[in-house]
Amino acid sequence: MKLVSSSIAGLCVATAAFVALLATAASAGDDEYEREWTRLSAAHDRLIATEAGRDYERRLTEVHNGFWQSLYAQCIDGARKQGLTSFRAIAVVDENGTVTKFLTLPNSENLACFAKGMVGRRYPAPPTAPFYERFSIFVVGD
Repeated sequence: MKLVSSSIAGLCVATAAFVALLATAASAGDDEYEREWTRLSAAHDRLIATEAGRDYERRLTEVHNGFWQSLYAQCIDGARKQGLTSFRAIAVVDENGTVTKFLTLPNSENLACFAKGMVGRRYPAPPTAPFYERFSIFVVGD
């Protein structure tokens, strides 16, 4: 009986160590993700500091507004589930105007629907590629 108890205690310690290791790895991954998000956000600021960048952002916004309401309605429940009142995102737009990456902040499975719905979307071709477009999304309604 004592051997079983020791084995269970050892298994609990090993499990706790494994969970701690996973949490550390996830935290390091989250830190790296946030650094990338911050780097892309700063690149967005540099791009829209130019007249060409501001003009492109206006054209992108016109296209974006044509589909955003339906994507928002489809995906916003994840943000509500997480208790968010707002979140931010960066779209990486390639030379053809295609969104190749969409990073939300916070990085959350509850917001994955937005990334899935944005990657592959088409905007006009940007003046500089990649172009980084930053979004602020507010959680409204029920």
